[in-house]
Order: sequence, then structure tokens, then C-alpha cells
Amino acid sequence: MPAPESEAPRSEAELPSPVKIDPETLFECGKTAGAHGLSGSVKIYLKYPLIGISQEKHIILALPDETENFLIFEVQFRPVQKNALVCDLKGIESRTLADRLKGSRVFVYKEKFIEMINLEGFGAPPFWVGFEVRDGTKKAGYVEEIDHNGSYWTLYMKTPEGKGFIIPAVKEFLISVDEKARLIKVKLPKGFYDI
Repeated sequence: MPAPESEAPRSEAELPSPVKIDPETLFECGKTAGAHGLSGSVKIYLKYPLIGISQEKHIILALPDETENFLIFEVQFRPVQKNALVCDLKGIESRTLADRLKGSRVFVYKEKFIEMINLEGFGAPPFWVGFEVRDGTKKAGYVEEIDHNGSYWTLYMKTPEGKGFIIPAVKEFLISVDEKARLIKVKLPKGFYDI
């Protein structure tokens, strides 16, 4: 009786083929931390509070040091973990494969990002860097940096004299945002500039 043939070792599934996407159409919103659990789930740390991202059907990843080729996955998000999201990516079915995605940058299309973070009808704060800030008729300065502190967006503004200020991007201070003119109109409390 001949010896039974041994099964060929199963090879690990591969990552999907990368696709070219114009980086100008994408917004980087987070980074993968690698595998979560044993089944190939992936943990993602977000840069911004994107409540709407858990409704997305696809997610775009760029492996570390990759700038033009992207991986697109069908995605199913699990309930939110403290400061991260855990998701299942179609085709990533093992911890080993999920760990190959560690450090990948996470993207969404810009138009989707704007829908997710639309600030009470004012638009998308992360795109406001370089915008002029006007307090009434006074040119207050320019937005140098934008951040989110967990509760609200903050604008780091520098005056023409070089003094820096932090403006909470909340409806109590924002009057209007004209993204086409790159202009933010604010109404800041009396004495704000004296701090």
C-alpha cells in the first residue's frame, strides 16, 4: 500500500493588489496598530473623531512608505474601543496577515471626510490651515494648525505680530467660514487678545 500523499502546506493568503489613486482625492485620518485578536481583525487609531467612519463600507490603506499605491478593503467595523476602532477587512483572515498592515496609514476620500466631520454646518476644520481669521473688521491672523482635543476642534492662530492664540472652533466664536475665499470670521470675547 503506497504511503498517503502529504498535504501541501497551506500558504498564507496575500494582501490584495495595490491600486493607484490620486493622493489629492484622499484624506489621511489614522493609522493601523496591527492585529487585534486571533481572527485577523485590525485596530485603527484615528487622528480625528470620525463618528461616521463606522458607517463606511470601504477603507483605504497605504503600507508604510507607500505614497501612490493603495489597498482598498471592504470593511465591517466592530463597536468602538476606547480611543480606537476595530474592524474586519475582507480577505484579512489571520493575525499574521493583519500584522502585515501594522503602521499603514488609513485614508478616506476627502468628500466623505467632509461629510463625517461637518462642524455644525461650518465645514471641515482640518482643511482650514492657512485661512485668514477676521474678528469683526480686524484681520486677526492666519490659522497655522488645527487639532481636536476630544471635545471640539481648536484653531492655532498666529497674529501679524507673531503672537499665537488658540481659538476653540465652536459656534459661540465662529460666525462664518468661506472655504472658497479661505476666510474665517470669528467673534472673540473682549480681552481675548490681552491674555
